[in-house]
Amino acid sequence: MAAKLSTPDDYSQEKPLLLPPTHFVVRQEEKLENNESTEREKEVQELQINLQKRYDDALLEMKELKEQIHKFTEKKRDIVESISPMQQLMSPLFHTNAVQNLHEIIDTQKKEINILSKELETSKITYEKELMKKETEFSIRERNFQEEIRILKSHLVELKEDKKVSITNLEEKLKDEENKYISTINHLKEKLNDKVNTLEDSLSKINNEKDSLENDLQRLKKETEIREKELELVVSSQKSELNKLKSYLSEAELESSDRTNQRIIKTLQAKIESLEKEGELLQTTAANTKTRFDCQNQILCTQENELMKSIQKSEQRENLLTKWRQEVWKLLVKTKQKEAIYNKEKFELKNKITILNEKCESNENQINILKHTIDDKNAEISICKSEYENVKRELISVQRITVDIDDQYQNACKCLGNFLFVKSLSGEIKRHEDFCSDLSLKILSFDRRISFAGNRIQFIQDQLTNRQYQQQQQYKDIEKEELRCELNDIKVELERVKSERANLIKQVRNDSEHIDDKIRKNEKIYTDEINQLKNRIGELHAENLAIEEKKNYLEKNLEKIQENVTELENCLDAERKNLVENTEKAKQELRIEYSDQINDLQWKLTESRKEQTRAVLNIRQLERSLERCKQDLEMEKHNVIEENDKIRKHLQSSEREKNILIGNINDSLFKDYSSLRKKPASFYENEENKNMDNLLEELEELSSETLRDSNDVE
Repeated sequence: MAAKLSTPDDYSQEKPLLLPPTHFVVRQEEKLENNESTEREKEVQELQINLQKRYDDALLEMKELKEQIHKFTEKKRDIVESISPMQQLMSPLFHTNAVQNLHEIIDTQKKEINILSKELETSKITYEKELMKKETEFSIRERNFQEEIRILKSHLVELKEDKKVSITNLEEKLKDEENKYISTINHLKEKLNDKVNTLEDSLSKINNEKDSLENDLQRLKKETEIREKELELVVSSQKSELNKLKSYLSEAELESSDRTNQRIIKTLQAKIESLEKEGELLQTTAANTKTRFDCQNQILCTQENELMKSIQKSEQRENLLTKWRQEVWKLLVKTKQKEAIYNKEKFELKNKITILNEKCESNENQINILKHTIDDKNAEISICKSEYENVKRELISVQRITVDIDDQYQNACKCLGNFLFVKSLSGEIKRHEDFCSDLSLKILSFDRRISFAGNRIQFIQDQLTNRQYQQQQQYKDIEKEELRCELNDIKVELERVKSERANLIKQVRNDSEHIDDKIRKNEKIYTDEINQLKNRIGELHAENLAIEEKKNYLEKNLEKIQENVTELENCLDAERKNLVENTEKAKQELRIEYSDQINDLQWKLTESRKEQTRAVLNIRQLERSLERCKQDLEMEKHNVIEENDKIRKHLQSSEREKNILIGNINDSLFKDYSSLRKKPASFYENEENKNMDNLLEELEELSSETLRDSNDVE
């Protein structure tokens, strides 16, 4: 149980975490409680984040309000400058201590106030009269302006009707010309389809011939593989015959019942084994070297010199060796010639296939060119349609100009709605008050969460005490030293948990105090700003006078708008003339373009006919070349068959010569063996017996070399 506990040093590197001792013995109920605590911590963090976000938003709103207040203060300065003499009168009241002069100053101010109030009343009466006059003038101007607009609209309707008539005429002409183009295009498409079908038929024929040629190539490859297999069988038969000779020699040696023959057999077997080992070593060295043929020639030269020294009948041996080498050389030369011929044939056939593929690609390119010509003609038709749409768009632009004039008149009427801006400020003040109330509610929710965290800490302490009691009952049978270690660890953990609890309580208190300070500061700031805004509302009433000045400015703008209307009438007259001229020019240009397009189509038709004749000639040339290729392939097949017959005859002759050589070798071996068998006692004394040993070794070497040469030839 002591091994499961963790020391306090494990938690010293990172920040302290609130881990109860129940973390070491986990139960289902405790897991659920831990999950609830983590979820509550997450909620607390989310609430802190939301508070910070709202605090930032409030700061941004405060900045905006400060900017507005700054603007209002600038306007206030202008007003204060106009009222500077009043301040000069008020200033001695704050600096002098004489009380007697106060009554005099107050009387003078009252008189001035009465004078100013009378002036205000007179100015109001005059202002109302001027407003009535301006309203009547404005209504008269509105009526005149509406009459002018009606006249302009009637002119626009007439223009629209004239344009509709011209557009209908143009549409009819375009439809007639489109039908003509469509008929010509359909005729050309039919011709193209016929050409494409003919070309596809020719391509299918060419592909079939190509497939037949590829099949012939595969057949030739199969025949060459069959020949190679036959050569392998011949070589394997030769190897089997050599093995039979070895077995025959071993059986002949076993038939001898004399002790001398047995000794000879043992010595020969030992020599054969040693020679086989040496042969394996030679094969490994030859495989690693790149110049294998040179090494084989050197080995043959050394073997010839040894035979000349050891054998008396040098002429017979040399004749046999020379014949054997000549035959092997002839076989090598023939195989290499056949390989060269096969590679030439393969290269020629590949060239022919590439030529045919290039011709097929050229035909496909011609088909693509014809398709692109059709696409060009379709594009020309689409261009004509786009020009027709551009004429329609110009009519729509004229209609938009009239709509813009109406919008300008409506915007002039809407400018009077700026008085509602003052009412919107009161709504913003109410929003700020609601935001402060929301903050107070959130503070109360945080207090509730802090109390919940304190109750949770007490619950953890109760669990710690229960856990200590359980551990004391469980560890009664364990040694005292282990109990002391565990108790010390538990005490350290308790101290750590207490310190963590104290740190958490401090953090919660500090956070709550910090939040309270921020809330107090924000409340002060908001109250100050609200008071400033209330004071500013009174100042905004003074700005209504400035709005009256704007009204005068708008009247001037109305006069400018009337001037713009006259200019627009002149522009409309000029545009009418331009439209008539442009329509006539467009008609002439369309006639010229259509005539040019008809000429281009006729020229393209002549060129397409010429291309058709060229394509027919090319197809005929391809057919002739394919017939020639077929004839050449038939001749090549005939030559290959003749060469195969020659090779078979040569193989039969080589097999006969091989059988003759094997018979001669067998006869010579039997003669030598019979001559040696007469004198067994003097086998080691005579030089002839030694020569026979050398002969046997050389024959084995020759057989191994012939096998190597046959493998190299394969």
